[in-house]
Amino acid sequence: MNNNEEEYSIALFEDGTKEMIPKSWIQDYLKEENTESDMEMQYETLRDKPSSSNINPQRNIVLSTQYYESTRKILQILVKEVSENKTAILKLQKGVDRLLCVALGEPEPEVNLSQPAETLNEFLALEEHVKIKQNFDEIVCNLSKIGGKTVESTTRKIWSKLCTTQLASTICWTGANGKYCLKPLILNRLVRDAVLLTHPQGKESEIQKATMLWFSHAQDRLRARRSFHTEN
Repeated sequence: MNNNEEEYSIALFEDGTKEMIPKSWIQDYLKEENTESDMEMQYETLRDKPSSSNINPQRNIVLSTQYYESTRKILQILVKEVSENKTAILKLQKGVDRLLCVALGEPEPEVNLSQPAETLNEFLALEEHVKIKQNFDEIVCNLSKIGGKTVESTTRKIWSKLCTTQLASTICWTGANGKYCLKPLILNRLVRDAVLLTHPQGKESEIQKATMLWFSHAQDRLRARRSFHTEN
């Protein structure tokens, strides 16, 4: 066959008719079909792909804020649990020490009331000590003799006899920011009863307010003390 002659093939059309057409037509047709198919696939891909212009910056800010708040709450819960576990461990240690004293026939270590507690262990030992009614009543009677012109001043004086300023800086009423929680302690009732013996007309709310302020301002007193020593 002459190379210049066109090759033909039988083509079947949609209406069922058959006809001889050049093979080059078929090849051209298939190329066009493939090109259109590729273009359609690319269009579908681009259509389904999220555009950066569709990203909502406000939504991202909201999600970031929610993530921060949830993380902060989780951390607060963890700090509270650590504080509670620490208290439980200290109580357990105190109980073990007592059992050892009984087993060895040794007297239990007495609480030193001549000086304010310098450590949390000493403070909690005092808390355990006043759980016994006889000890509670005896200490209330002694603390009521400290005196003070007002409910606030008497409350501050009594707490300063029970706890150093350095230790007070690690304690607060609610136990926030990783500090030890003061609110549920029996020592609060101890101070209240001692103050009311000195000021029978005083109110419990005044004593609580003075207590909260004394502990919350502990850091300020420490800074003032350091500043004073630096200047002198």
